[in-house]
Amino acid sequence: MKRALAIAFCLVPAGLALVTFAAAVRLLPPPALPCCETRTEPTCLERQGGGTAMNARPIIPVTVTGLDGITRPETYGPAPDLRWLPIERLVVDPAYQRDLNKQSARHIRSIVERFDWRLFSAVIVSPVPGGHFAIVDGQHRTTAAALCGIDSVPCQVIQADAGMQARAFEAINGKVILVSKLAQYKASLAAGDPEALQIRDLCAKAGIRMLTSNYGLACKAGDTMAYNAVATICRTLAERSAIYVLRCARGTVRQDGLYLRAQTLTAMADVLTHHHPEWQHSSEFLQVAQSIEQEAAFRRAKQVAAYGSGIRLVDAMAAEIMDAMNHAQRGKKERTQ
Repeated sequence: MKRALAIAFCLVPAGLALVTFAAAVRLLPPPALPCCETRTEPTCLERQGGGTAMNARPIIPVTVTGLDGITRPETYGPAPDLRWLPIERLVVDPAYQRDLNKQSARHIRSIVERFDWRLFSAVIVSPVPGGHFAIVDGQHRTTAAALCGIDSVPCQVIQADAGMQARAFEAINGKVILVSKLAQYKASLAAGDPEALQIRDLCAKAGIRMLTSNYGLACKAGDTMAYNAVATICRTLAERSAIYVLRCARGTVRQDGLYLRAQTLTAMADVLTHHHPEWQHSSEFLQVAQSIEQEAAFRRAKQVAAYGSGIRLVDAMAAEIMDAMNHAQRGKKERTQ
């Protein structure tokens, strides 16, 4: 059923932009909150869930390089409280909050399309005059919740004046530790994401292991951290072609302690899909690819890219691969004459 939703922005006395959400249909009430319960089980790190055991580690004070000699503040500020608040009472302060733009719209759309309370973190708000609460963090997910027909969201309420709200916004949004692609891939595997599982399976068929962290010199031949390159190959090529490209790239690394490079993977895909698609599934090309030594080819390609005008490193790597195949074909022709 279509939902007609009007989002109006108006000014309130405190100079804030009030976000109101009026639905043309009855809005959904917030889900019932579970009662707090005291947990009495021991701090065992193996839990049973869904028939499988999960090993976890506790959050405890630890000794880690770089964390010794920490100076704690004398006070920690007023403690926040958690509560469900109606969206109509939440406002946005344009003095520090971001305007909604096309990128915001795409982000909001993605939240709406996969909305799930288990993926929804509490909105951080602070009370302001007029019985409203200024959103410090969470205007995108709050907007998405309203578009889903939800009228209340879980909030973490902090006590902060306008200056402290701006500081909190900067601390939350400006000092984020980005999650690496490998960490995202690891989490996607644990969640059973179909694309992550496909990438893992196609890599396995080609003799490649997609790592989820940096193994350093302990990596084995066929290990790679080039998630983006591998994912692009798996997304854009048919399964058989993807496995063949991956196998050819895998053959260029035969020594432990060396990663399969993103440039090698991308160059191999370019050669076999754009330059010479007739070489796909050729046992001769596979044999030639497996004779290429990745690091030597990479060093030569790097020199070409450094001194060549506008030559990309991946293009120089592709030229190395094509030169190897052309050389093999010339040698074969000469032997048959």
